Amino acid sequence: MSEVLPPVEKLGAVRLIRFGNPPHGILSARGATKLLSAFRDTLADSETRAIVICGSDPGVFIRHYDLRSIQRAAKAIREGLIDEDAFQSGDFAVLIDCIAQAPVPVIAAINGICMGGGFELALACDVRIVQRDVQHIGLPEARIDILPGGGGVARLTRLIGLSAATDIILRGRTFDAERAYCLGIVGDIADDAVAFALALGERLASRDSQAIRAIKSLIADTIDDTLSEAVAAERLAFARQVRDSDIALAGIDALLQSGTMLETVPES
Repeated sequence: MSEVLPPVEKLGAVRLIRFGNPPHGILSARGATKLLSAFRDTLADSETRAIVICGSDPGVFIRHYDLRSIQRAAKAIREGLIDEDAFQSGDFAVLIDCIAQAPVPVIAAINGICMGGGFELALACDVRIVQRDVQHIGLPEARIDILPGGGGVARLTRLIGLSAATDIILRGRTFDAERAYCLGIVGDIADDAVAFALALGERLASRDSQAIRAIKSLIADTIDDTLSEAVAAERLAFARQVRDSDIALAGIDALLQSGTMLETVPES
């Protein structure tokens, strides 16, 4: 395999990372290392305000994680060469965590087949945009009697609920773009997922970065809280935002001065 990671494309404050591994678009351990390096370098760029990840192989986002890599790891565990905890610190696991914890919005432009580890990567992103012609999205691991191992079970269940996630994961089901949208897995369907994601990234990049970070932290930090704990945290975050952000107060003032209603402000 020869995973190809072109230089990260800088488009204003938005960064586009394309993953490619022709001809099938499969993500191996080596590819995960390269993708992790590219993602970290992108975050280290102080001008980065949003990141879009897409596939560069025709018709593929990331097909799935490399089965040969899984096979080698399984043998190594059986032979005592590595400990099962190694899966917590491998580059694929670190990549997923890095994406989920990024301080800027990360958008998955699902422009082709997206299953297994590829879908788990997309689930770690803040927003998912799917291309209209995509036919295969999901977690098919159960078809070969393994299970998702990169956060797919946890994230999909939290995203769409216990019943729907159980049906998909137990049966190894994949689904098309329309079904992904109906389930609430993606935010939008587009004829060109990359172009749509880049336009969205540009809009998000124009927002107050402090507010974006606060929203992301609030969502991540309160997901396991009780309702009262989550609401209390939200109130505190709101107070800090209006206290510290001149941009927030300027936005409120501009709306009041214009005499228009909040619903007229364009969404991201």
